[in-house]
Amino acid sequence: MISDTSLTSQLISLKEEIFELNKLFELGGVVNQSINLTALSTNLVNYLKKSFQYENVYIFYQTENTYKVLCNSNQGFSREYCFENSNEGIWKELAAGKPVKLTDKDKGNIYPQFFEKYNLEDLQAVIWMPLVHENEIIAIISLGAGSVEKDIFSKETEILLKISDYISPVFKKFIIQKEREDNMNSLQKSLHNLSILYNIGQAMNFIDDLKGLLKIILDKAIKTINAEKGSLMLYDYTTNELVVKVVYGLEDKDYEDKINEGIVECTKIRVGEGIAGNVFIGKKAIITNLGDSDPRFIKYTNTSSTNNP
Repeated sequence: MISDTSLTSQLISLKEEIFELNKLFELGGVVNQSINLTALSTNLVNYLKKSFQYENVYIFYQTENTYKVLCNSNQGFSREYCFENSNEGIWKELAAGKPVKLTDKDKGNIYPQFFEKYNLEDLQAVIWMPLVHENEIIAIISLGAGSVEKDIFSKETEILLKISDYISPVFKKFIIQKEREDNMNSLQKSLHNLSILYNIGQAMNFIDDLKGLLKIILDKAIKTINAEKGSLMLYDYTTNELVVKVVYGLEDKDYEDKINEGIVECTKIRVGEGIAGNVFIGKKAIITNLGDSDPRFIKYTNTSSTNNP
């Protein structure tokens, strides 16, 4: 005859197994609804937050030896965390492919030096769940304690391990897919750039004046990035200045034509000043989203014209 204690234990075990099967079944739905790495990460974050009441769920994706945020549960939160694999301390635990407990019984961080080094305290993480594929930690899922009090390293940890084992190869598949797409986009961009250079080279065979060539170069540059305005400058070594030779997008089209025809002299920018001057010095592009309010812009003195970078 089965005792009440034994029957109760069996019922608890059965409930745990049913709970685990339900969660794994839900995980299968998460995977089936995902068509790429971004979708998988977003669905997985929502799944972990909803099904297990975790907060501050972050997925860190490996790029070379650095792990950066791929997705998180805090919409609108702009903080960008990142860290590196030092192959010691916490990394020895993560390499085993099992969820790693990050807090002690007093809720203090077990790995304070690592979290302080990379300013990760605000993650409020209690568990890090590694996604390991062929002995490589391809991603890390950071889980923060939710509002529901529970023993975060009890039976639930076994489910997290099964989730990790199930999702790791899927995650790797989508990483490979993303890398292929990125490579294809890079090749298409290179092909497009080569096409532009070829067209400019062809134009040089039929244009015998510098102004005409500069106009074509500016036109190609504007169309490539769908810009509304643009200017092309040449370096004057006698004055150490950048001189605007052709422009596009001025409100006063008559004045724009006069600049492009060389009838009027346009802006001159000292090397090292303004955005253009710094680009010339650094030999690297500068992207600004501030528009006319960017303090580095140098304004034309002529009232008919617009700001010039």
